[in-house]
Amino acid sequence: MLHIQTYHLVTENPWLPNNTTFSAQYYYPRCPSGTSFMWQGYSLLNVMGNQQTQGQDLGATGSCMRKFTSVPYLLCNLNDKCEFSLSKDYSYWLSATQPLPLMVTTITGPEIEKYVSK
Repeated sequence: MLHIQTYHLVTENPWLPNNTTFSAQYYYPRCPSGTSFMWQGYSLLNVMGNQQTQGQDLGATGSCMRKFTSVPYLLCNLNDKCEFSLSKDYSYWLSATQPLPLMVTTITGPEIEKYVSK
């Protein structure tokens, strides 16, 4: 039987709440005793866009995105024209332990959410 661990991280940034809880599960973890719920989301690890990389501190609330999207950012120029990602932009999310189908093809829509850690 597979045992799934829920992770409770602490950040030392005084301007952010002092912890974030995430799991390698496809369902949302419970709050640790003595903590309060802020929101539920998906575990964002890193984004690469416009030839730049930005990592997320998993102990901070910025790593918990309320909605899952493969393009969680916009690129804006000096004329305030904004676009979604370019063809070579990527986002990296913590994966859940949900096994992938034997015939892995493109997984789209709500179906992809069960493979992303909460």
